[in-house]
Amino acid sequence: MRFFIIIMFCGALVLTACKSSNQTVTSSENTQSSEDSVSERDGTSYEKAIIAKSIPDEYNWLKKNYPGCQFMQQSLRHYKNVPYDVLTVKLPDGTKKDFYFDISSFFGKY
Repeated sequence: MRFFIIIMFCGALVLTACKSSNQTVTSSENTQSSEDSVSERDGTSYEKAIIAKSIPDEYNWLKKNYPGCQFMQQSLRHYKNVPYDVLTVKLPDGTKKDFYFDISSFFGKY
């Protein structure tokens, strides 16, 4: 039942995450610390994964850094015993891109 609720919550976020580039991210939405926004953490690989503190963090990061992207899918993967969410999006130019988020700070704790 808990899994179903999480899936429903994710689905709701998916519907709103990348649809509009007119929305701005406020400082209260951005919960990443300054150390997590280092240029090496661009989300392009497991090693460069964005450290997320919640699922909304992932979608807020996408809205802020890739406005106008279109969400395609989200998958849970494990790499070196660490859980990751991998979000696949279509960029405004039509390119598909995967973004990696380290979710170890909250995965399995609810």
